[in-house]
Amino acid sequence: MQMAACYCRETNWCISTVHGRWYFVVTALSGTFAVTFSIVFAYVADITSKEDRSAAYGLVSIGILLQATSSLCILYLGGALIRPYVK
Repeated sequence: MQMAACYCRETNWCISTVHGRWYFVVTALSGTFAVTFSIVFAYVADITSKEDRSAAYGLVSIGILLQATSSLCILYLGGALIRPYVK
């Protein structure tokens, strides 16, 4: 729960200090990359056999989870590092 609170606090800080156009660009890129998850699952379904498909889906899910977790950490650390330089 504390990580979610840190994420919300840092996100609100980023929205209030980052120019609106940059926030729009970053949000649009995030949406674009979110579409790739369904493409990855379709690709995995095409290249794996039925016996190995569940293990391959598990590996893809682990990769998505690690990406989501690491992006939250990078956002938090980036906000903490840049805060002294922003007035």
